[in-house]
Amino acid sequence: MPVGMQATSATMDQTLTTLSVSLRNVMSEIRRLSTQVNNGVGGTPTQVLTAMGYSNTNSDAPGNQSDASYAAYLIGLFTTITALYYGTATQPATYDYDNALSALWAGLTE
Repeated sequence: MPVGMQATSATMDQTLTTLSVSLRNVMSEIRRLSTQVNNGVGGTPTQVLTAMGYSNTNSDAPGNQSDASYAAYLIGLFTTITALYYGTATQPATYDYDNALSALWAGLTE
């Protein structure tokens, strides 16, 4: 008998279920974050994030934008992915979300 667990239809079913539930949970969490920032009483997403403590002055964030604007941009990327997941948006062009969000990895790689 070979070393290690061999894949079966049962283990594949479990993996598919686990990934599906995990993805659904992540999408729900992103949707809550987006709602908090985009439907905030404080105005625009940048204004809401500024009220939370993000700087609204230009910084060394990409594009020389403020930390609040950059955070709003990143949340917007997550929101688009969530909209694709829920079927409320389409992605007409190729876009590298992995690269765009890599600044958030804090040096962690796969």
